[in-house]
Amino acid sequence: MGGHVADVPKRCGGALLRHSREGHGVYIACLSFGETKESPNLWKVPGMTVERAREVKRREGCESSKILEAEFIAFDWGDSPLVVDEKRLQTVAELLRRIKPQIVVTHWVLSLYDDHRATAEAVIKASEEASNQERLRETGLEPWAVSRICFFEPEIGRIDVTRFTPDFYVDISDVFEGKMRALEPFVSQTAEEMEYYRVAAEYCGRQVGVKYAERYAVYRPQRLYTLIPTEG
Repeated sequence: MGGHVADVPKRCGGALLRHSREGHGVYIACLSFGETKESPNLWKVPGMTVERAREVKRREGCESSKILEAEFIAFDWGDSPLVVDEKRLQTVAELLRRIKPQIVVTHWVLSLYDDHRATAEAVIKASEEASNQERLRETGLEPWAVSRICFFEPEIGRIDVTRFTPDFYVDISDVFEGKMRALEPFVSQTAEEMEYYRVAAEYCGRQVGVKYAERYAVYRPQRLYTLIPTEG
């Protein structure tokens, strides 16, 4: 779940494609299209409007999700600022009850970008709401507890200031080119920005001895052992 339409493919497209190819159901949800701040190339086009930009972003999201073998879900909630009020929070919780995901991946909760931080906070709160037996009874949907919430990392260069510390890496070497193809539909954003994610994946891969990788942190890891485990 991302704040804007390109956020998830850019930051965790490799992991999603690996899960898809191993037979898991994968969904990409965005709370907004990122039609203003996240679309610099579109606003160079004479006569561009928010409505036109939104439709371009919708097409980009659909095309990218198809390449990642994921189902695309979009909420048109506007960006910069992205506001998630109580009604919208319940909409996210209802989505979790309908899809029943085991894992939800989203922005780092201490992101410097308000839209990203609001998305992370919404995921955490909606996950609690979705699992609450006393809430959302009017929907007729059964409560659902997400097993794990993970955060993909913010941009390299902002990791220290946001105190992001990865808990695990995902080797995306064998699906990396597929991830990069999934970024090609985003013509609304600059080629330099997309190339950044090639460099980032190589940088993360070098840290763990593979060609390309993505890094993630876990929200409230809770595992019980009788002895200190020898494997992660």
